[in-house]
Amino acid sequence: MTLQFEWRHDRWQHVVESSVGRPWRLVSVEGGPDDTIPCSPAFQDLWFERRDDSHCEVQAMGQAGVAIYSVAVHVDGERNRLEFDVCARRKKARGPFWATSRYQIPGVSAGEVSSTWLQAQGVDCRMEPLETSTARPPEDLVFEGDGFVAGYPAPLVGTEQSDLLQWRWKYTIEAVGQA
Repeated sequence: MTLQFEWRHDRWQHVVESSVGRPWRLVSVEGGPDDTIPCSPAFQDLWFERRDDSHCEVQAMGQAGVAIYSVAVHVDGERNRLEFDVCARRKKARGPFWATSRYQIPGVSAGEVSSTWLQAQGVDCRMEPLETSTARPPEDLVFEGDGFVAGYPAPLVGTEQSDLLQWRWKYTIEAVGQA
């Protein structure tokens, strides 16, 4: 399984591919520089830390619209697994924003993607339960069109009780099947 980053407009897009079992490709859906509410976290700064031959950590930060985003991605090459821990923050009273990671699966028809379809392709992708100070994310992926959403499936609007609003979501992508 590979994780690649490609510069698009003013942010990094990531692509996850695997040839374990049946080949598949997931592409993060990025917004553009003029979007007031980006559809996925916007990451402009990227760092890699290699732990050993099979493990590394990718960290990224960025901002778009009213939000500041960060992510830590643990890459486990032995298990063909990626663990994403994403956070979105914003100041109160500045409007709604998305706290989602959206993926498109190239070559798939709208409405074809489901958890059963992903499993048949050799993709195990799931949300991890997580309590946050502001809200709890859904426990399952949301499927839409030719892809899926990890995180909160609708724009978020916080309460006025705090100066800083924060949302976190965690998910994993794993290649399963016979090599």
